[in-house]
Amino acid sequence: IGSMYGEYVRKTISNIDDEPPTATISELNADAYIGQEINITVEHFDNSEQINLERCKWIFTTTQEKIGLDETLYTGGTFTENPQTITVSETQEGTYYLHVLTTDKAGNKVETVSTTGVTLQTMSFTSQIFSYKGSVESFTVPADGVYKLEVWGAQGGPANNDWLRGGYGGYAVGYKQLTKGTVVYVCVGGAGASKGTSSKGYNGGSGSSEYCGGGGGATHMSTMTGTLVNIGASNKSKILIVAGGGGGGANSDKSEIRANGGAGGGTSGTNGTDYFGNSKASSGTQSSGYAFGKGGDANYRGAGGGGGLYGGYGTSAGSGAGGSGYTGGVSSFSHNGTTYSPSMTNGQKSGNGQAKITFVTF
Repeated sequence: IGSMYGEYVRKTISNIDDEPPTATISELNADAYIGQEINITVEHFDNSEQINLERCKWIFTTTQEKIGLDETLYTGGTFTENPQTITVSETQEGTYYLHVLTTDKAGNKVETVSTTGVTLQTMSFTSQIFSYKGSVESFTVPADGVYKLEVWGAQGGPANNDWLRGGYGGYAVGYKQLTKGTVVYVCVGGAGASKGTSSKGYNGGSGSSEYCGGGGGATHMSTMTGTLVNIGASNKSKILIVAGGGGGGANSDKSEIRANGGAGGGTSGTNGTDYFGNSKASSGTQSSGYAFGKGGDANYRGAGGGGGLYGGYGTSAGSGAGGSGYTGGVSSFSHNGTTYSPSMTNGQKSGNGQAKITFVTF
């Protein structure tokens, strides 16, 4: 630079930022489903810590090759934080990659592409019905999401003249956010039969006298295998949902209503009655009954109690009580603006119990 005296002074211009920034992208899951939300964490870096977030953008696309530094191509969104977790979701099958454009305040740009892609496929599972098998079955959750869990308890057995029926099994429904790979155990109750100890229904139903019906078994889902008796009260936290079994019907020459077994629950089952319709055998509740997971056996000319969270009592000269249901493992919650709540209803199922698992949403 010239001076007024004709001298020249050389000055060096320094601190020019011509080094491009960088970015890191968290590893993507190998597989997911159409409509499922995928969370990806991105962090931008620059030596002088001068990232221009307003010009840092992204796009989620099936193109693996770099698309260039034109900001208008990055239509997925603009970053507002650093680091930031973005959520993506697509409606078409394919293998998708995240492209990130990072820009610093000097205008330097760089494109970063995720090293792995995520393959999106259609969710093929919709629902599965479980019928009575006399053993515990398992269900492996296919994808993260909200699932509807339904259980129906089994009916109590009839008296030996058959038209004096056992109480119908209860119904319970609830919703649960489950993660992929979680195993849910399903135990479907068996209906009670007539006459004697062999009349008890699978999963907690109790035996009857020779003239009356045995209790129906409960139906439940849990994260621990076994019948309710096997799981036990000490592992109640492993139980998701229960529908109580109905009590057995009693032999009588009185009207049908007066000798029918008590209905399965429900918050509580229905009490059993004597031959004149008076309440006699107590039902299972949320905290008490004959025993955890098991109905009480009958005495002389009496019917057995139904299984449940707590089983109903058996009795003499009367019908058995129903067992209780349970929804403590499927409490209410909100997801994406929708509230999911459980409910229970008494006396809904004839014959053997049943269970159903339905996928609701990601």
